[in-house]
Amino acid sequence: MAFEQSKRSLDYRFHLLALVIVTIGVTIGLLACLYVWATRGQIEFTTLNGCLFAVVAAFPVWRKFRRMGRAEQPSSQRSG
Repeated sequence: MAFEQSKRSLDYRFHLLALVIVTIGVTIGLLACLYVWATRGQIEFTTLNGCLFAVVAAFPVWRKFRRMGRAEQPSSQRSG
């Protein structure tokens, strides 16, 4: 039982870390696109596509992260 609880906690932290890394990467990519657009007047579609792909690829991780978070909360703390 303690092993399963520690495994769930580790999975939860891993998913959180993955989402933080994706968020940082997408933010840097979007800032790079804005910088290139402001300095050269061009839009970097390759970088924008990469950011979009990262968000789409992270969506299943985000869904599982939310499910794991709800499973760890007592039913009295859940909202709506």
